Amino acid sequence: ALIGLDSPLIAIHLLWVNLITDSLPAVALGADKKPDDIMDDKPRDPKESLFSHGGYAITFGYGLVIGLITLAAFLLKPIMAGNYTLADISSYLNYIDPVTNKPLQLEEAQSMAFCVLAMSELFHMLGMTNTKKSFINVFKDKNVLLWIAFFLGMGLQFAVIEIPGVNDIFKVYRLSDEPMDYLYVFVLALMPLVVHEITVFVLFIKKHLQKNRA
Repeated sequence: ALIGLDSPLIAIHLLWVNLITDSLPAVALGADKKPDDIMDDKPRDPKESLFSHGGYAITFGYGLVIGLITLAAFLLKPIMAGNYTLADISSYLNYIDPVTNKPLQLEEAQSMAFCVLAMSELFHMLGMTNTKKSFINVFKDKNVLLWIAFFLGMGLQFAVIEIPGVNDIFKVYRLSDEPMDYLYVFVLALMPLVVHEITVFVLFIKKHLQKNRA
């Protein structure tokens, strides 16, 4: 709305994300087993902020990534249709289908944004099990609740998109009508986990370089 376009998400989308794809990861991460090397960490100063030691960077960094990929998902279909200016994109999104008398192209763009936001939270959960290690460790730790939260969240999201009647309530269209849309959504939603893996790799290299210098 700030750049003169319709909102990428409507109220019920945000409510769904807050209730489902935020709550499930929170419960799963709360039950996650602590790292074996946790006693190697220095004790925290009780006066320190909860966001110290990189907490601000993690919170705002991943928030920015998720915000950008959600916006990218919203703009993807208009841009692929050859609309590159804000005026053209706005005109594309506000086109009223003469058969249904609905702005179907806006609904399609919002559906993409909604799916990317919801699914990216679930992929982000896998990375946040340990901010210092690759998500591959998730397979070693065998946190069943984590996988239940992941697949349940994904299943519920697919249900909202695909089940007739339910998708009408959420004002979304079936992505399976254009199967490539699921590929676009999956690639964008995966970005928080990709950023996590790159960050872990960079920190790993940095740590070993410091050891070699010492």
